[in-house]
Amino acid sequence: MSSSPTAVRISAIAVLLLLLGATSLVVGTPVHAQETQCSKDQESGELICVVVVQSTSPNIGVDLDGPDGLPLRWARFKIADSPGAPVSCERIEADGAQTFGVPWLITLTNTDTGQLLSARGFCEWPGVPPPPPPPPPPTRTDIEIDQDQVFALETGLNPPVRKRGVSQLPTWFWCSNDGAVDVDATLPPYRAAAVVEVVELTWTVEGPDGQAELVATDCGSEPPIDSDGASAAATWTPNLPGESTITLTTTWSGTWTYTYLDPIFGAIDLGTFDLGAISVTSAPVVYDVYEIQTVGRGSRSYVEP
Repeated sequence: MSSSPTAVRISAIAVLLLLLGATSLVVGTPVHAQETQCSKDQESGELICVVVVQSTSPNIGVDLDGPDGLPLRWARFKIADSPGAPVSCERIEADGAQTFGVPWLITLTNTDTGQLLSARGFCEWPGVPPPPPPPPPPTRTDIEIDQDQVFALETGLNPPVRKRGVSQLPTWFWCSNDGAVDVDATLPPYRAAAVVEVVELTWTVEGPDGQAELVATDCGSEPPIDSDGASAAATWTPNLPGESTITLTTTWSGTWTYTYLDPIFGAIDLGTFDLGAISVTSAPVVYDVYEIQTVGRGSRSYVEP
């Protein structure tokens, strides 16, 4: 027979039969040995030897759920050496010797849906043991992202900070947002890609009027100066002069798409999972309000003291 590569694909039917038959999984340290078997060819009288790898490595099943609860299970199953085995582990060495390795089935399964994400065959050879389980996927906090730079939004105000607010005159709030944000991070042996978007905005205003919270579901836009401010995300009317502190907390939500970068089989798509909420508070803005003295013509006309 022709030589077989270290990693080989197997048929879907064989995978199903093996999964149905594999009920007991234990964890242990892989160990293998080899045995040389020789016999004399009856016709030529030549001594023919074959090397048979013998493995004592156990079957393993490991849940890769981790702190974020991803429903993933990695497993390896030893395939019985039989004429109908779906993985052939036979090769001819450089010296002409015929070697039979130990065939394994390596699987990744979504335990929530039962979907078989990956099923690959692997041949154990002398000096090449079956692969160990991968580490758990990275959590959201493991991924090094500067959330302040990526997710923090800047507050727009009218009257603007440089001109100060005016008592009893509505202050319009909005922010700048370009829509969904793509974030990619690689922590070997995993790659994670997130797509998130704003689901809630909360402006907290603290000052002479006490504390107020203004909640919106989108950034709105800067209203025209001669409008009623309908395009603003929120409106706040100060009554008392003095300094107020304004902070914006942005809540994002979205999904992670995980990929396992298997050192033997390459990239394996693990699926898309809920990211949950990410709340990021922008740096506070000091907003000074003075008491109105004169209001001229136009909805936003006033005279500073």
